[in-house]
Amino acid sequence: MKKLLFIAFSIFIILGISGCTSNSNQVNYKNHVYIYCDNPNLETVSNINSIATKIGDIQGSNLYSINGNSTGDWIYLSNQSMSDSPVGLYKSSKLKMSLNIFSPNNITIHSMSISEQPQLVYETDQNDKISVVISKISNGKKISKSESEKIKMQKEYKIEFKSSKFPHLVYTYDYAESTDGRCIVSFGNDTFEIDSLSQFL
Repeated sequence: MKKLLFIAFSIFIILGISGCTSNSNQVNYKNHVYIYCDNPNLETVSNINSIATKIGDIQGSNLYSINGNSTGDWIYLSNQSMSDSPVGLYKSSKLKMSLNIFSPNNITIHSMSISEQPQLVYETDQNDKISVVISKISNGKKISKSESEKIKMQKEYKIEFKSSKFPHLVYTYDYAESTDGRCIVSFGNDTFEIDSLSQFL
């Protein structure tokens, strides 16, 4: 019993010194609580050292601050092993974030094809046009996964928003047009039917 208490106490001391604990959806670091974020995400992870700086470790994962962003707001965790260590972009639990708060000042749309590389079909930094796209996405009607799976898509695109307020972060949405004229936008497990973006394609 004494041995078990000693082991538990030792773990407590180690975590206290490091200032961080974690699970897959939440990590604690230096009195900050961060939650996993799947949108926005980093603009690149293949060359992480070009946009981020390693500042430590959390349970086997490399801990990075993202250049141009406050470490109190955003951190990134990277792990090359197959362990259960946390990986991905995490934002402060106190930071409210949405596409509108993100304040994009650049948007790109790429056509997606299985047989071809993504092709840029539209790009702008004009606020009025960006606002139109944001409005259509924000006013979309949520549809169920089962309903979305029945829709036959004929054209698929990827929409990316970038913001000078949050360097190296990008909001990403999948956009598709069906054979019967329906327009669908999705991210993660959420799918919405929106007004057509054909004016930008």
